[in-house]
Amino acid sequence: MSKKSFVKGAGILAISGLLVKVIGAVFRIPLTNIIGSEGIGLYQMAYPIYAFLLVASTAGLPVAISKMVSEELALGNHYGGYKIFRISRRLLTLLGIVTSLILLLSSGLISKIQGNPKSLYALMAISPALFFVSIMSAYRGYFQGMHVMHPTALSQIVEQLGKLIMGLTLAALWLPKGPEFAAAGAILGVTLSEVAALALLLGMFRRERSTILRNAKLTYRRYAQTPSRDIIYKLIEIAVPVTIGASIMPLVNMSDQIIVVNRLVPIIDKLPNVPYGLESFIEFVGNKGLQIPAGLSLENMSSLMPDVHAEYIKMIATQLYGVLTGGVNTLINFPAVLTIALAMSLVPAISESYALKDMKGVANTTTLGIRLTLLVGLPAAVGLGVLAEPILKAIYVSFEEWEYIYGTRLLVTLCVGVVFLTLVQSLTAMLQGVGKPGIPVRNLLIGALFKVIITFVLVGSPRWNIQGAAIGTVVCYGVAAVLNFMSVIKYTGIGFPFKDFVIKPIISVTVMGLVVYYAYDILFSRTKSNITSLGLSIVIGVLVYGIMLLLSRTITAKDLETIPKGESIARLLKGLGLLR
Repeated sequence: MSKKSFVKGAGILAISGLLVKVIGAVFRIPLTNIIGSEGIGLYQMAYPIYAFLLVASTAGLPVAISKMVSEELALGNHYGGYKIFRISRRLLTLLGIVTSLILLLSSGLISKIQGNPKSLYALMAISPALFFVSIMSAYRGYFQGMHVMHPTALSQIVEQLGKLIMGLTLAALWLPKGPEFAAAGAILGVTLSEVAALALLLGMFRRERSTILRNAKLTYRRYAQTPSRDIIYKLIEIAVPVTIGASIMPLVNMSDQIIVVNRLVPIIDKLPNVPYGLESFIEFVGNKGLQIPAGLSLENMSSLMPDVHAEYIKMIATQLYGVLTGGVNTLINFPAVLTIALAMSLVPAISESYALKDMKGVANTTTLGIRLTLLVGLPAAVGLGVLAEPILKAIYVSFEEWEYIYGTRLLVTLCVGVVFLTLVQSLTAMLQGVGKPGIPVRNLLIGALFKVIITFVLVGSPRWNIQGAAIGTVVCYGVAAVLNFMSVIKYTGIGFPFKDFVIKPIISVTVMGLVVYYAYDILFSRTKSNITSLGLSIVIGVLVYGIMLLLSRTITAKDLETIPKGESIARLLKGLGLLR
């Protein structure tokens, strides 16, 4: 697979991924504004459970399918690639049925363990989605193995559009019943969107089926075909470590559900700025239609109304959890869409070179992948950190002032983790491509252990509270990224020019960050408009970063020539003296 084809595949997924993220933001932002931080907290109590079971049933096998199909097609064995797809589709169908039933039957128990039984309805609403996504993953893996990325891209867009339309509609319709029903409506929209995306993939496969079968028949007798049992063993051998690795962070997020809310509850009255007070409690009691006892005060409200007080504290803790998971984490995960797309293209590209024993091709693709990851992750991290408060105020208009205060602190902390997160995704794909899927699993597990311990200790401290969960996340991805990077150097033999990979990009983003910081202040002082100042600051930041990459010689003509129309761009910039 040529460098240009690899970049084109990553580009298709990146463009669709950006569109998906935009649609997702259009969904998540008004959803948060519609159902509030408590509602989004309940939504986030269900979604990570779904994400974990989804990973368990789909994460490893699509990677295994993509890798194995790519290897067979590199050798010309189309029948072998199709056979791998058929076997894996059966496995994923079975796994989808099992995981859907597990989530549906255990919803009540899970909601109690989480510390908020109101999450029951959302958990039940999301359970059928696991079945549809599992089947869909088989088709995505097969298309990616053939280096055909647009089916995955289009199905992701349909998913998000379906979630946007149906999720927001159902959330708004069910809001009068309470935040728990509004959250369930939004989650049900996710389930229905997966049905629509699967229907699209089935249609696209049916259109290509005759060509696939014809190519398979032509190669059936030319190659010694691998027995089905051996294919299953190899699928499991590749998929299990990948699945375990992909399950680690959903498991950690599930632990956050249990740790964060339960550790915050005992210290809520000690936290600054949160809406814990007599007036707020009286309003909460009144909304429940209960009578307020005579002589109620801040000191005795926990003893006079213990059950209501416990529910009140749990509501505030859930709101804080919603600010972290539904608000800030949504923004932190946005830059990762580019590196997720990159990672999805890296696995088949590196696997193909590795199968052909082209170690130079492996090294070249790996080097390009790391450079692209840093060029995306660094400016995203700096931009989110510098513009944290304006971004939150522009997006989450329903937040109260105390939620902006906590959200800004969380975003400034977590923006550091953006660089590590993007590196973890790309480096994991590189190790999977060279047949070392177990190594990133081990490394992420080590990082996850740090995360759980740090979160448990710090969240229970009034000084750190919800900030402890953010610090734990940064440490988790930082540890995993460093360990993965050391392994990639070992197994691919790539060189690491520190100046080109680190120093030049850091200089570029530092200049960008300083310009953006002062540009926002100047623009806001003149326009008094947060959105206008924010938008112009982002545009200025992009332009400054691009200019700095050229001036520092971080981007070369060779890099530009790998993208569509890149040759023309390179000639223009060379003529201006901005490119070597």
